[in-house]
Amino acid sequence: MEYVTSKSYESAERVGDPFTKDGKLYTKIKYECPRCSGLGIIAAYVENGQIVPIPVDNGICYQCLGKKYIHDTVRLYTPQERERMDRANKRAKEKREAERQAEIERSFAQNKADWLKKNEFNEDGYTYIITGDSYSIREDLKHAGWKFDPVILWHKADPAGYENRVVKVHVDQLYTFTAWGKGMYKEGCANTIKSILKETKEPSNSQWIGNPGEKLTNFHVIVCGKGCFEGKFGLTNIIRFKTPDGNKLTWFTSTNFLGEEGDTVDINATIKSHDEYDDEKITIITRVKMV
Repeated sequence: MEYVTSKSYESAERVGDPFTKDGKLYTKIKYECPRCSGLGIIAAYVENGQIVPIPVDNGICYQCLGKKYIHDTVRLYTPQERERMDRANKRAKEKREAERQAEIERSFAQNKADWLKKNEFNEDGYTYIITGDSYSIREDLKHAGWKFDPVILWHKADPAGYENRVVKVHVDQLYTFTAWGKGMYKEGCANTIKSILKETKEPSNSQWIGNPGEKLTNFHVIVCGKGCFEGKFGLTNIIRFKTPDGNKLTWFTSTNFLGEEGDTVDINATIKSHDEYDDEKITIITRVKMV
């Protein structure tokens, strides 16, 4: 009868005759050392066609001790025994793979749930984004637990108290998830947010004021926003005004403007240019002084 080794050693060379031990059949085998690929040394690099070993112990392979081959004693099986063993190994492998896949899916689901909660999305993957002017109420939003993100702005899983000024957005519109359940911005996420908020924005009645170069004297305006950004020339403040009839003005300056949001002031200024942002006409002014 033909006897065979396990699948792991079927390519190994048999040495000598089979022998019986404890009622089971064995054979000695010889196979190329898997660590050094039969070289007997661990190569560092090849120079001029010659293998240069690593400097430790002249590069000797610790697995085969420089002999290039591994000698071992293994069981021999009948073809029927080998077939049963292979089927059992296959079932065991499939079971391990199924368990591994189940663990990956469980870990992904848990990590995603944790990420959604941390980033203010509810269990169904929805968040609510504040529409309109959020700068003036930013401290109230922060105190109420709203989360600010530089891309998706002020948002929260529960819009309680602000139901009339939010838009509902699903996480799949904005993020894609890694294999570890961590969210990453989708390409064009900022434009998606901009488009969503634009749909909820009421049409502006802002019109351009005067002509570039024209001076405004004792001009009555309301401070409606303050911000800043860091540029190559340092910090630039952005002061936004609006007239009582809704025309918008913006002033970019390095000076510290003392007016606060909501203040009604009279200013002297020079019209620098006419601009348009999000389909809203804005007058850019400069050399602003409060009267």
